[in-house]
Amino acid sequence: MKLIEAQPKSTFLQKMIDRYQFYDCREGVLFKSIPNGKIEGWTIISGQLELLDDHHNQFVPVEEHGFYPMSKEVTLFRIPETLICLNIKLNLTVLSYPFFDNFFHHWRELSTASLFDEQSFQSIQALDFLQEGSIDTSVLDAALERFFQGQQAIPQLSQIIVFMMERLDSSTKIGHLAKAMNMSTKTLERLTYKHFSKSPKELWNIIRFGKATAHLRKVETSKLIEALSFGYYDQSHFNKTCRQITGLAPRELFNQMKLPTNDLLFEGD
Repeated sequence: MKLIEAQPKSTFLQKMIDRYQFYDCREGVLFKSIPNGKIEGWTIISGQLELLDDHHNQFVPVEEHGFYPMSKEVTLFRIPETLICLNIKLNLTVLSYPFFDNFFHHWRELSTASLFDEQSFQSIQALDFLQEGSIDTSVLDAALERFFQGQQAIPQLSQIIVFMMERLDSSTKIGHLAKAMNMSTKTLERLTYKHFSKSPKELWNIIRFGKATAHLRKVETSKLIEALSFGYYDQSHFNKTCRQITGLAPRELFNQMKLPTNDLLFEGD
């Protein structure tokens, strides 16, 4: 599988979008997604992507243009034969925009095609954003800036996520966050359950873990002990969190990451 990544050059979009990803897979593969505190929005150019339906224990095709909340749980995906796909990895701050209202309860009803005007969407289908083996972000940035600037964000929700992303110290209590937001702890809990389908503590843990694994995966010379700089008490604390979120020990987790991204684990060789 080939993966090309790029970050938006627009400073406005960098608050909402973590990165763009282009996947080119020419053979069948089975992989797991792990919670990373992001929202995945894909547009399939050709081929097929399938998601395991836990209720019926079988794989079912996903929509050609859809979203998935990867801050939920470990999920099994399959590419039966081939897949060419643009993926947009969105920060949870996008949930403050009306388009994503109540996202965790109706994400299956949303389409990434709604983020683009007709001309931009046709450019994506034609792979105009690929230039000499890299992603030219200009078309994607321009289209997504128009989309987000056309919506009025709810500042309170963005502030909660930004606060959590900037304060990763485990000694920081949920009560501190609520106080900083000028609200009671119960009000904060009600907000995070409603908009993120998680308690404040669960959401904070996933954000911290996502940032730690992204750093450890990106910097080849980094050691697991560096996870402590992301707010873990000690190595044991990080190990325990890793098992809680992924079901794997840290070294097992990183051994299964075959691509330069921190949220996909490949099954088998």
